[in-house]
Amino acid sequence: MITLLWTKSNLPLSRVIRWATNDDCSHFAICFDKRVVFHSNFYGVHIDWFDKFASHCDIVHKIQLPTYTLEQEELVYQKAISITGQQYDYLGLLYFGWRMFLLKTFGKPLPLKNKWGSASLELCIEAFTVLSPVMATPENLSMLTPDQLFQYTKTLLGVSNGNISSN
Repeated sequence: MITLLWTKSNLPLSRVIRWATNDDCSHFAICFDKRVVFHSNFYGVHIDWFDKFASHCDIVHKIQLPTYTLEQEELVYQKAISITGQQYDYLGLLYFGWRMFLLKTFGKPLPLKNKWGSASLELCIEAFTVLSPVMATPENLSMLTPDQLFQYTKTLLGVSNGNISSN
């Protein structure tokens, strides 16, 4: 069972992201079997126990993915494991922040690609790519906000708010 999670917290970065984007969430993670959470933060790409993860944030939205075969879920999990340990993309975050500042202050639209982002380092939303064995994932996620990823996922899966759990 795979559940997608969108969260927020009272940490300064979460507050800044929500202020800059005018969104209700600032982070994205993937939960396996209601026990293990895969995500990327300042510590890099890693896995946490769900209880530890949930104790540091508020889950704003969650989407339970359709039931996949054990083999399909294993492909997703193995893909997540394969990038665990990668470093966080600090330059990508800096560029994202700069562009959000330009958007918020001057109305300058976000570019489609993060010019300072690294292909081998991960922002939290880029963890979404591990889902490629079971669903379509955008080629480039580097300039999407967590809420934009939430909206994309709702559209992709054809779910309405009635099928999504929002806390």
